[in-house]
Amino acid sequence: MLQTAAIIIITSGFLVFGLGVVGCCGACKQTKCLLALYVGAVALALVLTLAATSVALAYRTVVAEELLAKLRDSLITRYQGYITSDDQFSRAMDFAQVEFQCCGVNSWQDYNLTTNWTVRSSAVVPLTCCILDRDAYRKENFYVLQDMACARSPNSTNSNIDTPCYGKIKEWIETQAYVIGGLGIAICVLQLAGMLLALCLMTSWKSKDSDYFYRDSYLRS
Repeated sequence: MLQTAAIIIITSGFLVFGLGVVGCCGACKQTKCLLALYVGAVALALVLTLAATSVALAYRTVVAEELLAKLRDSLITRYQGYITSDDQFSRAMDFAQVEFQCCGVNSWQDYNLTTNWTVRSSAVVPLTCCILDRDAYRKENFYVLQDMACARSPNSTNSNIDTPCYGKIKEWIETQAYVIGGLGIAICVLQLAGMLLALCLMTSWKSKDSDYFYRDSYLRS
């Protein structure tokens, strides 16, 4: 949802930027048709931007209501625990645990319930719950642990078991929603300002045309 909202906002921004050429031509040549086309297109882009912004901001509520249950259910049924997993959620959960330095959804004990963790053996938590070299993980998909015994004997010193991931992930998603929403509001303000300026310009032309008409009529009479 956030990705779609961002794409719509960026696309509408580029659309208005491109149509700015039409608006400039209409203003320079005092062509009402071009300005009317510009106003109509900007109005359409404004509606799309408002809709996308609303989706981004409303997504915060969806996160609060549904994220916890979905994360926990997916962890129990889909998490595989190895770095080359073909399951997107499993890789994403590992990435989140490394990036946010957290473990599990509600708690590291969530891993006691997993049904698809194929490399558990004697491990209590995955390697991504351990304190490790994050650069090596990001760039080389390689685990460089501070304590090799961490997965079997995690504690507050060699792992992140004291920090559940739910709060960290929720905070990150809400931040992205605010960023996209703020960008959308800024673009909406610019679009609205462009529409109002174009309409004011068209109105001023209409007033001048009326003045010329009455002046010509007066002179002829």
